[in-house]
Amino acid sequence: MSDKDAPVVDCVVADDSGEKRFRLSAYYGPFVKSARLETLRGSQAVRDHGGSQGFHWTTAACPSGEALFTIETLETGGGKFTAPDDKAETEALRAFAEASTGRHGCSPPKLP
Repeated sequence: MSDKDAPVVDCVVADDSGEKRFRLSAYYGPFVKSARLETLRGSQAVRDHGGSQGFHWTTAACPSGEALFTIETLETGGGKFTAPDDKAETEALRAFAEASTGRHGCSPPKLP
């Protein structure tokens, strides 16, 4: 669990064998803009929610402004990424965003 005042939260999720599968991230306040400009796939997250093929996102309204929640597969080297699993990724994003918005006093996340 993260500090309720943390402006950025990252969580790397591994499978049963210990292989890292994807990263969940939460951005609050000015870090939302930074995430969209400076992260590997953040520029894709321009609508309230969406995604496919290894990158999904959703947003919520918070006291500090908009929050952005993302999940993405991880780069394994040579420009390759872990295999996407859209169902597992959207379920994990939903649980992560709902828990995060609850800790930060935000509205429920906009989910697909």
